[in-house]
Amino acid sequence: MTSRLNLKIWPSGDGFPFPSLNVDCLAAIAYFQLLWRTTDNAVNWTIISDWDASQSPNGQFPVLSCSCEKEIAGILNIFQHVGSCDSINGHSDLNSWMNEDELADCTAWSSHVLTLGTQLLDLYLFITYENYYSTTRPAYTAFLPLYANYTIPPAHQKAAEKRTEHLGLATILGEIDDEPRMQPISLRTGGVDPSASASASFTEKIGFGNRKEILSKAQKRMRLESIVARFLEPLEELLGKKRYFLSNKSPSSLDALVLAYLSLILEVKVPDRWAAEIVENSKLTDWIKREAPHIYGNAPNKG
Repeated sequence: MTSRLNLKIWPSGDGFPFPSLNVDCLAAIAYFQLLWRTTDNAVNWTIISDWDASQSPNGQFPVLSCSCEKEIAGILNIFQHVGSCDSINGHSDLNSWMNEDELADCTAWSSHVLTLGTQLLDLYLFITYENYYSTTRPAYTAFLPLYANYTIPPAHQKAAEKRTEHLGLATILGEIDDEPRMQPISLRTGGVDPSASASASFTEKIGFGNRKEILSKAQKRMRLESIVARFLEPLEELLGKKRYFLSNKSPSSLDALVLAYLSLILEVKVPDRWAAEIVENSKLTDWIKREAPHIYGNAPNKG
């Protein structure tokens, strides 16, 4: 019997060359693409772009719905559901080849990617001033109704700030005040309004008068390279010369996660490419260039 799946995701926007601007949504797409490529499962699936996550079980996308009539939200929950749902061709999932110890390793490494990778993308797309106001915010504006522009992007940015505040990097990436500032936003593009009087002296952008010290460009780069290295170097060692991270023969949900995070970092079009420049020197770049075109270049049409 052929199963039918609907995967509801955040849409994409200018500067984001993939079906979604959200990394968890890209991970879900990668998971199913890898699954159908490496198994005999016959599944019809549709990607549905939606900006209103208010009906999602966790208030976010991706959300998976299948023949069992359940809606599953959250990337790890989706991975788990695919392996346990009878309606998705009998408990076949990317991790079905693993024994108990291998599953434990997959869980631990997935936690590494989700924790450190999310922090890295938060810094890159939401905390870095130029990237947020030139790329991330306008991408949301491309698909959100006018009123939602005042709630959804700021909420996502605030969540990113909360997840990364312990790193102490906001001051060198542009978000410098303790209290949130009202930015002059263009309702047409979602970016900073160039006609507004606050558009922009250098000191206004970086908060010169509010910070106790200015890190040199070299010091800033060293701090950022350290953050990226914590994320990448263990993964480089894990992959080694294998085709996939946990096996030379079979991909896993971990591969789907890494594909999503690194593809987004490398390909999103932002003015300050500090993360992409560091990742480009990684041993994982060749792996991404080999695997990503088979994943995001062949995703099903969006409904």
